[in-house]
Amino acid sequence: MVLQTMWTFASWAGMLSFAAFVEAGPVADKRQAAKSCCVALEAAGLGERILYPGSASYQGRVDSFFSIDTRLTPYCFVQPETSSEVSQAVKALVADESCTFAVRSGGHTLWEGANNIEDGVTIDLGRMTTTRYHPEKGTATVSPGSRWVDVYAKLGEDGVAVKGGRTGTVGVGGLVIGGGMSFFSARKGFVCDTVEEFEVVLADGEIVIASRDSNAGLFKALKGGSSNFGIVTRYEMEAFEVGDMFGGLVLWNRTHTEEMIHAMVGFAENIEQDPYSTAFLMWWHDPVMFHETTILSGMHNTRGHVSSSLDRLLSVPQVANTTRLAPITSFNPELEIAPIRRRTLLRLTGRRIDNNDDEDGEDSEGDEDNDNAEDDDDNNDERGRRGKSSCCTSTKI
Repeated sequence: MVLQTMWTFASWAGMLSFAAFVEAGPVADKRQAAKSCCVALEAAGLGERILYPGSASYQGRVDSFFSIDTRLTPYCFVQPETSSEVSQAVKALVADESCTFAVRSGGHTLWEGANNIEDGVTIDLGRMTTTRYHPEKGTATVSPGSRWVDVYAKLGEDGVAVKGGRTGTVGVGGLVIGGGMSFFSARKGFVCDTVEEFEVVLADGEIVIASRDSNAGLFKALKGGSSNFGIVTRYEMEAFEVGDMFGGLVLWNRTHTEEMIHAMVGFAENIEQDPYSTAFLMWWHDPVMFHETTILSGMHNTRGHVSSSLDRLLSVPQVANTTRLAPITSFNPELEIAPIRRRTLLRLTGRRIDNNDDEDGEDSEGDEDNDNAEDDDDNNDERGRRGKSSCCTSTKI
C-alpha cells in the first residue's frame, strides 16, 4: 500500500486544495471513509468546529463558493480558527490513509476540486480573518480566510494598505501564494513579492515560519508556488501609505476597436514611465445590458492622477464612464463578477505584422501545438524588431 500526498492549487483568486489518498487494491466505501475522517477530527478536539449536512451553517458554506462547479458537498466542513487547530486537523486526517480532503481560503476559484471536495472533508479557513497593522515594523498581519475588501477597510483606518486583490470578495490565501495581481503591480510586482514572512502548516502538521532568514527555500517556493508546500495560516506583508486613487470603468462602442488597441499598446509601452497606473481592455458581450459587443476597460492610478497614458485611453469617445477619485475600497465592487453562472474566459494575444513576416513563411494562422508555441516564444525578439506592435485582449462570454 503506497500513500501519496498531493498538494494542488488554482492561482486565480483565493483558494487552496490538498488531497491525501491511497493507491491500493479495493477502495473502501468513500462516504464511510469520510465519516471516519470527520469522527477523527472530533476525537482531535475539533468537534465544535465541524459542520455536517442538514444544518443551515453547512448549506451556507456550500452556497458561498463563487463558482457553481465548486459547490460540492463534503461529508463535513471543519473550520479551524487558529494555526494550531489547522495543525490538529492535518494530523488527524493524514493519520488515516483513506481520508481525502480539500482546503478552502476564499472559495473563489472556478473549477471543481480546486477548493472543495465531494464527500471527504473540506478544511475551511473562513474563520481565520485577522488583519492587524504593525507601524513599528511597517508590516501587516493578514489571515488566509480574509477577503481583500475587509483587509483594505481595516488597514485604511491607519491610512495604509498592502498589495492585494482588485476584486474585494477574493480570499487572501490563494491570491498571495499564486502570485497575485493588484492595483500596485507595475510599481511593486506580484502580491507575493511583498510577503515578509509566512506561517505554514506542513503535510505532517508541523507549524513553521518561512522568511528570508528561516526556511529560506520554502519562503522562496511559496511566492508563486501555490499550495504545493503546505497550508499558509498567516501572512506578514509589507504595508505602505496610500491615499485616494483615480479610477473606474469606461465603456466604448466596438467601432472604436482600432483606436483602443493603439491606445492600449501605447499604455503598455509607457508603463515604465507610469508605474502607478494599471488598465485592462476587454471586448465584452452582455445580451442583458447591451445588444452588441462593447469595449470595457478598468483603469486606475494609485497616486490619484489622470496620467498621460490613461488620458490617451480616455480621449476616445465613450458610452459610459465611472472614473473618479476615491478610496481603494470604492473600486473593489466595480470589478466583482456575480457568482452562480458558469462562465468562459477566453484570452487572445495578438501582434501586428508587416510583409516581412509573410515573406519569411511564418504561420499567420497561429500555433498548432505547444512545441510550436515554444518556438514562437523563442522568436519573439526577432518578430518584435520587424513587427509594428502587439497587445493583449480578453473576451468574456
